[in-house]
Amino acid sequence: EEHREPKRARTEDTDNFVNDRNSFDCYPVGDFQIELLNEIPDSSECDGTGGVVWEAGATLADFIYSNRKTLGMNCVDVIEIGSGSGLVGIAASLSGSPRVILSDLAPLVPNLERNIDQNSSKLTGRVEAACLDWSSVDSSPLRASFDLVLGADLLYDSNNGTGPSRMYSKLARAILA
Repeated sequence: EEHREPKRARTEDTDNFVNDRNSFDCYPVGDFQIELLNEIPDSSECDGTGGVVWEAGATLADFIYSNRKTLGMNCVDVIEIGSGSGLVGIAASLSGSPRVILSDLAPLVPNLERNIDQNSSKLTGRVEAACLDWSSVDSSPLRASFDLVLGADLLYDSNNGTGPSRMYSKLARAILA
């Protein structure tokens, strides 16, 4: 079985800018430029993937925005799991979703909050960041119902120490919790 690392999403070359001493990258989604700080936390909980926008996430963000009317995004509450820097969930808000939760491991939540704040003037509805650790979904603060669960490149690495079947089980429990 060949292991392939997901492709990183491309940013607009000229749109990297510095704001409050942090470098934000711009990702075009529809008529918008989503500004993201892609920070990889120094934490044993994270494997370095959460601070990167992967091509699958950029593709899903474009799909959601391009099909927002067909998907009825203006009346869909969304949770994005494994949000990383939050591109997909922010795109869901830009698409009209009245409520979006961006979720990931605890060390990634501060970066999600910064990215929500950075894009707040463009967002519709309520957008929040929350911790969701698939290994302990029983204690999840996300005991609410959602109409749509989004995620991109969630299970790309079978060498994460738990094996693919355990990760699929944890993912299913997180979604169904």
